[in-house]
Amino acid sequence: MPFEVPDNWEWVKISDIAISIQYGYTGKAISNGKYKMLRITDIQNNYVDWSSVPFVEIDDDKADNYLLYDGDILFARTGATVGKSFLIKNLMDKSVFASYLIRINSSKKIHAEYIKFFFESNYYWEQIIKKSLGTGQPNVNGTILGSLAIPLPPLSEQKRLVSKLEQLFELIDFIEQNKLSLNQLIAQTKNNVLELAIRGKLVPHNPNDEPASLLLDRISKTKNSKITTDKSHYAHNVPDSWIACNLYEVCDFERGVTFPASAKYTFKRENHIACIRTANVQEKLEVDDLWYIDRSFLKNNHNKLLRHNDIIISSANSKELVGKTSFVEDIREEMCFGGFVMVIRTNIINSKFLFYYLRNCFNYGVFSKNASQTTNIANINATILGNLIIQIPPIAEQQRIVEKVEEIFKVLDYIQENLRTNN
Repeated sequence: MPFEVPDNWEWVKISDIAISIQYGYTGKAISNGKYKMLRITDIQNNYVDWSSVPFVEIDDDKADNYLLYDGDILFARTGATVGKSFLIKNLMDKSVFASYLIRINSSKKIHAEYIKFFFESNYYWEQIIKKSLGTGQPNVNGTILGSLAIPLPPLSEQKRLVSKLEQLFELIDFIEQNKLSLNQLIAQTKNNVLELAIRGKLVPHNPNDEPASLLLDRISKTKNSKITTDKSHYAHNVPDSWIACNLYEVCDFERGVTFPASAKYTFKRENHIACIRTANVQEKLEVDDLWYIDRSFLKNNHNKLLRHNDIIISSANSKELVGKTSFVEDIREEMCFGGFVMVIRTNIINSKFLFYYLRNCFNYGVFSKNASQTTNIANINATILGNLIIQIPPIAEQQRIVEKVEEIFKVLDYIQENLRTNN
């Protein structure tokens, strides 16, 4: 056996399940007539435009031997398309098939559509490639076609499999036809996941988790301040183990390096350093298009150097893009950040959780609503950011939320990448 199949299946040959394996009729195509003649070239992408299929001159008695019926499977036996198959369905015209095709007329105990799906499987094509004859023009004759091995389930299971495969192929076709809509759906799904995350509805709650209030007590001690944020100002209902606070109470903010436009370079020079700007702040931090500035602009301030787990936020941008965030996963070279972005750092709460929280704020226009506006630029400063009220779950729950968000995003990103690849 080529591979294992369920106990109630059998390995058979095509010849075992075919009433006949027959070559087509040799005749000249004409523009009008009684019988149409289907050729290899008329079959494209599992579809036949019957209005363009030519006619053929053939006697009625002879035509009876070549007439096509619903359920017949045609097989290309020569040329570049050798092995290509087509299932006759909903036939409207009297039609015969041409000589470079082979017809398989299967037993009534066999579901023709099951055989058709088999003819599109990898295992079928492995056999065809292996058994093709000829060097210049590969071909497969009726004997070889009849010798192909096929795994055969009971008739009832054949029908169930065909029904399920048809549903899946309909879904695939729908996806192919609606790639743009699916991309939009993926983006909206990500937004919904983040919204569930910050409302405490994405992962189960563990009553044994240390309440977030104790976490904030430790934060207040490190900052020598008392956290007394009023929960009533917050719009969402969240679990009792969560606590509200202002962003400045759990984070530090670092403004970027300022420098004149004439000081930037698109290539690295001696004593220069890469500088992140607003254009690099995308869904994932983009570092393929960097500016470089002289290190002297940093004034030996190491806080201006980008660190692992930093959250970068676009602090001066258009009203639609102000507040956009990126997360620093890896740093391939020493980098700083420019004056139109700001870095948010926390060592006590989970940085990735805060990043997803802030991204959700951006999605719902929180930053654009609170930004100050000049002629063309919207700005958010450390005061505006610091006064943002956020809800913090227990530290263990923060980690569970991050893991669940990234698990879901990984699946969605995989789907989106495959859409791009197959576009």
